[in-house]
Amino acid sequence: MLHSIHKSSMNHTAWRYTRLDTIHDELREIITLEQGEMPIVSSYIDSDRWYLLTSRYVWSGLAGYMTKTPGPNIAHSASGNFKGFGQQETERMVLQLHDGAEVHFDFETGFASMAPIYYTRYWTLKFPALFKGLKFP
Repeated sequence: MLHSIHKSSMNHTAWRYTRLDTIHDELREIITLEQGEMPIVSSYIDSDRWYLLTSRYVWSGLAGYMTKTPGPNIAHSASGNFKGFGQQETERMVLQLHDGAEVHFDFETGFASMAPIYYTRYWTLKFPALFKGLKFP
């Protein structure tokens, strides 16, 4: 997953809010990862708008509410104006879950938008194919 994000994104040093393979210090104070859970992408825009995408969960904070959603529960994602047309710095991502529920979080537009987009692409496209190929009893 992390390799796919690195390969598909550019200008990492220009990203303002988004980091790969690490957790923002502000998020370390409110999130405790489970054993074996690894950070993939984190973004901290402000105390009301942040997310942490890990090897297992989507952690998000929006308008004072925190959510924790298993990655395999993501059925579809919508990223709106991810290129940031009109000088728009952030956009709202909407994750639709298999049970019909939705999870929302704000993300950085422009080059950094590829990180959450490719993260969700992994859970909606690649993971189901891998899981099906494993042929569990």
